[in-house]
Amino acid sequence: MPIWTEFNQLALKYNAVNLNHGTPTLTPPDFMIENMVATVREGANNHYTQLQGHPALRQQIATHFGKLLDRPVDPNTEVIVTNGALGAIFSVIMNFADKNSEVLMFEPYFTLYVNNIEFSGAKIVTAPMFTQENKW
Repeated sequence: MPIWTEFNQLALKYNAVNLNHGTPTLTPPDFMIENMVATVREGANNHYTQLQGHPALRQQIATHFGKLLDRPVDPNTEVIVTNGALGAIFSVIMNFADKNSEVLMFEPYFTLYVNNIEFSGAKIVTAPMFTQENKW
């Protein structure tokens, strides 16, 4: 059974918020919708930005986390904005894995990770996740 099917069934069974396909059933708050509409109407933010993310957004993230970490965070060397979790995972794999690496993946896993790891040249090592007497 595909992992998507299994997780969808579990989400329905337990009335959980289903983040399985990246399409949660939550509506964005009104302020976010209003800001998105205003941004689109402005017309100045409808083109590609730098690969590491828009400089103003990276600066705001650095400022926020600098306060939490009680140290300065450099938005140009310590912050990256990705296109969702897959973009972030791809960035991590490409920066940490190479042909001499082994990447441990628990089964079941999202099959796109395999493509990313193979693209890096690393070897995939899998380990099944299972329970015995309700203990992992």
